Amino acid sequence: MKQIPKKVAILGCGFGGMYTAKRLLPYVQSGHIDLSIVNATNYFLFTPLLHEVATGGLSPTSVVESIRDIFGKYPVTIYEDIPESIDTQKKNINLGERILSYDYLVIATGAETHYYNTPGAKQFGLPLKSIDDANKIKNTIIENFEAAARTQDADERKALLSFVIVGGGATGVEFAAELPQFCTLLLKRYFKYSSIAAADITIKLITAGPELLSHFAPALRTKVMSHLAAQGVHVHLGMPIAKVTATGVQAKDGTEIISKNVFWLAGVKPVTLPFSDNTQIALSPSGRLETDAYLRVVGHTNIFAFGDMASTQDKDKKELPMLAQVAAAQAPIVAHNIIAAIQNKPFKMCVFKNKGSMISLGQWFAVGEIYSINIAGKFAWWIWRTVYLFKFPSWRKRFAIAAEWTANLFYPRDIAKSR
Repeated sequence: MKQIPKKVAILGCGFGGMYTAKRLLPYVQSGHIDLSIVNATNYFLFTPLLHEVATGGLSPTSVVESIRDIFGKYPVTIYEDIPESIDTQKKNINLGERILSYDYLVIATGAETHYYNTPGAKQFGLPLKSIDDANKIKNTIIENFEAAARTQDADERKALLSFVIVGGGATGVEFAAELPQFCTLLLKRYFKYSSIAAADITIKLITAGPELLSHFAPALRTKVMSHLAAQGVHVHLGMPIAKVTATGVQAKDGTEIISKNVFWLAGVKPVTLPFSDNTQIALSPSGRLETDAYLRVVGHTNIFAFGDMASTQDKDKKELPMLAQVAAAQAPIVAHNIIAAIQNKPFKMCVFKNKGSMISLGQWFAVGEIYSINIAGKFAWWIWRTVYLFKFPSWRKRFAIAAEWTANLFYPRDIAKSR
């Protein structure tokens, strides 16, 4: 008798969803699994490099890869859709024009920008979580340089060239380190004969916390602060934002900063999913799905969640950070446990071992921790680029990005506006 394949649906095709699907492919080809992937876009997005797209270092097409390019040669069903509802009792997902049923559900929808209910933040602050966000930031910077070159009002020029970055995590710091280089290029190469002076440009990095990159060792944080200062970035620690307006930001201590460019990179939160009313889902205080040691959603033996969506704890009972590294490490465990459930074999527990973390600070400089060893400088920058390059699914994209990075050593960044 021919075996009926189990239906596995994966919501989200970021690092977690993509790596889980790749691990399941042998079972898809053998007929044990009928695999479906549901994603809001038709591409996998390499989010850690969005700050380079926003500052002209990489083209938008370089940091995305079509899901069909990755899985098109396999019998995988791909939906470019956003679920309208998820019914865990009926085991189906309402995609509007179709109903997708499943035996096992994998939730890997990732995170979205967290505005912390700050008045005006969503309306006036530009986030950096998608290709559209990166394009909008780049376009805004270029447009405001153009406007600054035209205006005769010195105060207006300074407001147009005042850049406020809210958020002291990796994204905020990486963007803050790239932005001075982009602005310098614009000024010296393209607006050299305009009325804009270097003194008109100000870049401020604001964080509510007492430190930047709190997960890094003190010595590395010091290096980051020194490097940003050398780039002309003014860092404001312990300054929570009270509100964002069309003319800038106001801190809770009353400080006002005039700016036509507010970038809200202050944090992320898990994507909210439309579970049906009859579904009981336990959430952690941070809004993430409660999971057991096998990455199953508590109370649901056939639903797995991980990465940014799941409240998985480390040995110290702290939630694992919302990083691509975590999702990529958990994906093989999820795939293993789905197969184990189908074949009635032992499950594997999730034990995350942090290999370290790295961030780029513009051209030729990076810092990081690799197995508790601190590194900084050009060598760290080379390692950072090498590691990220090989996280892309295909060699085609690896070659494309390597070519762009190489070209950037000899040619200026791209300032063409993108849509």
